Amino acid sequence: MHWKVVCVLILFAPVFGVTSAMASPEVPPPSGRVVSPDARLELLYTRSAPISGGLTEGPAVGPDGAIYFTDIPSGTDKGLIVRFDPRTKKSEIFIDDSGKANGLAFDRDGYLVGCQGADLGGRAVVRWNLATKTSEVLADRFDGKRFNAPNDLDIDSQGRIYFSDPRYAGAEPRELEHRAVYRIDPDGKVHEITHEVEKPNGIAVSPDGKTLYVADHNNGTDRIFTDPNPPTPGAMKIYAFPLDRKGFVGGPRRTLVDFGTDAGCDGMAVDSLGNVYLTARGVKRPGVMVIDPNGKEVGFIPTGPPQPGAKEPVGLPSNCVFGIGDEINVLYVTVDKSLYRIRLEVDGFHRASKQQLDLLTRFRNEFVPIRPGEPRFPAEFQMGDNSGRPTSRPVRTVTMKHSFAINAYEVPQNLWEAVMGSNPSRWKGPRNSVELLSYDDAVAFCRNATVLLRSGGLIVHDQVIRLPTEAEWEYCARAGTTSTYYFGDELSLLDEHCWFHGNAAGNDPPVGAKKPNAWGLYDVYGYLWEWCADPWHASYRRAPVDGWTWTKDGDDSLRVLRGGSWKDKADRCSSTFRRAARRGLRDDAVGLRCVLDRVK
Repeated sequence: MHWKVVCVLILFAPVFGVTSAMASPEVPPPSGRVVSPDARLELLYTRSAPISGGLTEGPAVGPDGAIYFTDIPSGTDKGLIVRFDPRTKKSEIFIDDSGKANGLAFDRDGYLVGCQGADLGGRAVVRWNLATKTSEVLADRFDGKRFNAPNDLDIDSQGRIYFSDPRYAGAEPRELEHRAVYRIDPDGKVHEITHEVEKPNGIAVSPDGKTLYVADHNNGTDRIFTDPNPPTPGAMKIYAFPLDRKGFVGGPRRTLVDFGTDAGCDGMAVDSLGNVYLTARGVKRPGVMVIDPNGKEVGFIPTGPPQPGAKEPVGLPSNCVFGIGDEINVLYVTVDKSLYRIRLEVDGFHRASKQQLDLLTRFRNEFVPIRPGEPRFPAEFQMGDNSGRPTSRPVRTVTMKHSFAINAYEVPQNLWEAVMGSNPSRWKGPRNSVELLSYDDAVAFCRNATVLLRSGGLIVHDQVIRLPTEAEWEYCARAGTTSTYYFGDELSLLDEHCWFHGNAAGNDPPVGAKKPNAWGLYDVYGYLWEWCADPWHASYRRAPVDGWTWTKDGDDSLRVLRGGSWKDKADRCSSTFRRAARRGLRDDAVGLRCVLDRVK
């Protein structure tokens, strides 16, 4: 957080839970490769509580996708933590006395961790239990001396809490010589990481854990509201500190951005590509500056109009965070005393919690390697059925030239909920296949799972989770066979392998209750229809023969479903039957199965 010397006056009507778009002609459009020029910030919240001064700060995304952020007043007024629900667009007070909390983040156990500042605040790093709303102090001093005013934080993949400790407001005497960056380890031990910074503010750990980004935002005073002398600002820079294997600074810092005499960066966030999102508070160009790991600007999201020399500037951002689930590419930004969001062209980065890691580890271990051309896996197969419906004709020879892995099971509900924050299914059960999800929901799951698997070291940076192509789906369903079913043409055997209209009523048992095919894939037929990556084509005329996604001349409003479901008769539960569906269809007979592949 950076407290302006001049109190900021907000030019929005005080509302609670309001939504509207920032499209003022005075605010320039966003630019750069990370954001569409047509995207606009959407107003979600503006302070209505009877508190004065200060600003909103510290957004963090919860396990359920809700956004928690702080509303920090000045003086004796108590600070708030507010919870915004993206599904209802409603805001509510989560904590009505935050101890002047500023930056927030969720740890691996699902606790909300916050930095409590000075100016009658707690001057500590604390965590809250979401269920009970009780808090406990994780650390409030270093070498026996009280912190200055913990400000912002990030938590690495090992659960270590990096936080900045400057001071911008408050009459409490300082006990520590330096304004430094510290780390709290899982065992509670506190380390000074660096004081090679004048006044550390925003902070973030890179996705690979090898770089610590720190905003140096030296406004020139520790007591902006009571200092009688005009302060002389110091460094306004962004540093990159290399971290060694033990999480300590392991080399000289690099200066990525120097804002010069303009106000610098407050809080920050990172995306899945490693770009850094800086909330730049300079009145000449207020907004979110996006830089790559070398400091090159790759995007800018204005949050206010250019206003050089303004005595009462507006539109000054303070911090930002990416959402999860279908909002993985949505950036939430605290601005003045408000909360906004904007959809971007790149996904955010999040580290997996312990629960997510446990489920994702099982998910990763359930993938079956598919290596066409090697023993058991033919290089070619006949795709389609000339005796079937016109949509499955004509039969063609498809040559599979790439290796990949496909999951043995449809995605279960416990994994979906852990990754996406909610469970849309009608037929509840932790290991039941998730249903009532659209094509775009399925794609969003794959994107979120990719980020979390990478963060946990379960896949490498060039591996992705995605939906199978239609050719991959049929190749894997057939498992080297040429018959109607992978077990032959005997319809009487279907009951052993498939949940369909003849033996199911929707409330099926967990995945994998029926027999698998020869390659170890369960529920290929029946249970749930499975989304494929391809847009719909009414037949196989002019279809490619290489196994990749068939996009040319397809109907993008429709997508392919394969495998049949518990609602369908036996003739639809085969290796070749295909169905068109609106990409927005959500049905309790539709789910997904994932592929693990290399980035092409």
